[in-house]
Amino acid sequence: MQAIRVDGTFMDGVVIDKSTGVGSGEGSPEAPGLGIRPDVNRARRTVSFSAALADAGSDAELTIIDAAGRALHRWTLPASEGNACLLWDCEDSNRRGVPAGVCFARLVQDGLTACCTVVLLGGQ
Repeated sequence: MQAIRVDGTFMDGVVIDKSTGVGSGEGSPEAPGLGIRPDVNRARRTVSFSAALADAGSDAELTIIDAAGRALHRWTLPASEGNACLLWDCEDSNRRGVPAGVCFARLVQDGLTACCTVVLLGGQ
């Protein structure tokens, strides 16, 4: 899994635009002890995320972001969890279904960021 540095903004081999959270390019350092992974790469109704939190860190924030860089949903994951599993119903924070397209799950803890990509399919 590739990660983003807050200052360098790299994701899965993609350089991220700081204003939107999406972009293009290459290169990525690893975020030690921090990771996020979906159970599927393509989803219609639900996505389960496995999050590995850094040891002895502060609480982490998991944010779902659309391709335009808008935050759709946010959760706080207590650092005491160590590893967490979270089920997302493919709805935004106002309980509206998220339209088909590419979304990013961004996990931030103690200045480190890890990301993964999920493609939402139509037909919710």
